[in-house]
Amino acid sequence: MKTLAIKQPWAWLIIHGGKDIENRTWLSKYRGRFLVHASQGMTKDEYADAAEFAKHLGVTVPPAGE
Repeated sequence: MKTLAIKQPWAWLIIHGGKDIENRTWLSKYRGRFLVHASQGMTKDEYADAAEFAKHLGVTVPPAGE
């Protein structure tokens, strides 16, 4: 099974918030089910960016560290 490793809270947004765009620099021909791995490590600025993005989706990301 394929796996996408992505930092929190982006992983949470993919699963719970409706984030359906991934901006990778490479193309993938893979279509189908995959696992989402929430890798550790996120800066306060990264969290703030994701929280701002979540507002546009109409969701609120969980507090950092939970």
